[in-house]
Amino acid sequence: MRAVFVNHCHPDTPHVCAVRLREFANALAARGHRIVLLTATLARGDGGDDPAALPAALGRHDWTRPFRLACRPVAATATELLQAHRLPPPFGKVVALWCYAVKGGVFWNWTEGSRPFWDMLARDFRPDVVWATFGNVDGLNIARGIAAASGCPWVLDVKDPWDAFVPGPIRASIARRYADAAALTALSETHLAGAATHFAMPATVIYSGIAASQLDDARPVPQDDGVFRLVLTGSTYDARDLALLADTLGDWLGGPGAGSGDRIEFVYAGGDHRRVADAVEPFDGRCRLRILPQVDPATLAALQATASANLYIKGRATPFHHKLIELLAAGRPIICYPADTAEAARIAADVGGRLYSCADREALATALDAVRAGAGRPISLDRTALKRYTWAAQSARLEDVLATAKCKRMGCK
Repeated sequence: MRAVFVNHCHPDTPHVCAVRLREFANALAARGHRIVLLTATLARGDGGDDPAALPAALGRHDWTRPFRLACRPVAATATELLQAHRLPPPFGKVVALWCYAVKGGVFWNWTEGSRPFWDMLARDFRPDVVWATFGNVDGLNIARGIAAASGCPWVLDVKDPWDAFVPGPIRASIARRYADAAALTALSETHLAGAATHFAMPATVIYSGIAASQLDDARPVPQDDGVFRLVLTGSTYDARDLALLADTLGDWLGGPGAGSGDRIEFVYAGGDHRRVADAVEPFDGRCRLRILPQVDPATLAALQATASANLYIKGRATPFHHKLIELLAAGRPIICYPADTAEAARIAADVGGRLYSCADREALATALDAVRAGAGRPISLDRTALKRYTWAAQSARLEDVLATAKCKRMGCK
């Protein structure tokens, strides 16, 4: 197939928003498909790609990897302030509603910046299908535009909850704009259930994956250094949830179950390192602290493999947290707060993981005691079952969805 993938976040963006479509673009290219990954530019001042240079660039591209197409948003001062959350709330709401009603979405200036490429992609790339992920509706607008120019179907991907990102009064009417999608993919069963309120097209769960290397039985086993290590990674979302987690950890460190402070380490790695550093500052003296900025995936996986317990904060507006699958691959106990969904618990059980899903302070303290009591106890992780969640395995499911959409609209050859 020839497919255009559309995602607002540039693939080099150091944020989870870039990961899903970047990795699926890589995986589908590895399966022999020609993939164009269309995004916004990495930084606001970047020039973006030149439409006039596109035909030649497509012609000389090595299709064993995706073709990256970065579209520079057009200048729009008030809209850019809104996107940066720098408008006062009353004015921001007015500008947001104007963007949806008049321009189609809050990132309409990216849509406009991409528009010169639509007909060129139709003529010079001739896509069979377009797949766009919902981080904002403008990715969907771009997908529809390219699909219309190309006479091909498009598929809507729900990686973020519709109801959390589209203003309440216009959710249903905005959703109706995209009823012409040939199919829908969703990050999880919980995402799919939320999307079903607004969309009636055929739907399939496509989980974001993990690297196959994370399940390699030949990987070196980390040596036990005798340190009880709690590793928190990822976004911390609501400040109140981070504060409760930190307060509970602080109380536990001062209690009888924790043990010697010089043999306990708290580690954080991720984009919220400054927030976490402030929250755990009172721990100083009760345990060792190591607060790191975002690290590369290999370093992060190695760090998670040394944890006595891996921790993550589940965003309250997040239907399903992909962090779970990443942490299951580490083969260590997992502590989550707030409590994750039944879907998460089922996945953990299916692969033999040990997940403590905590709804409150008491459950967190109990989980910490349980992990401490069982420190060093091996986890019988079913790596064969977990391989269902690699990028390669999930990309085969995505390939089926896109091929079916293509066949229904255009016929199969």
